[in-house]
Amino acid sequence: MLKETLAYISKAKIFIKLNIRQAFYQIRIDLGFKDLTIFRTRYRLYKYKVLPFGLTNGLAIYQQYINNVLFDYLNNFYTAYLDDIIIYSKNKLEH
Repeated sequence: MLKETLAYISKAKIFIKLNIRQAFYQIRIDLGFKDLTIFRTRYRLYKYKVLPFGLTNGLAIYQQYINNVLFDYLNNFYTAYLDDIIIYSKNKLEH
């Protein structure tokens, strides 16, 4: 997979890097799984409504989300790894 990605990017001359870190905290947890995120404080129990950082497999779920949203354009003019998206093109006009 790395060789394929490098093959696509090696032909490009213009790059833009986007960091979409905040999108991680926008992914809602299914109602059936909220009970698995319960934590207790001195005063009461809390459940996460959105994906918390550090949750097991959270990064894999986030990567799958990004790939699903942008699937039609994957390796055409962008590639993504977690919260970093690289948009690339061969010239200014194409970009």
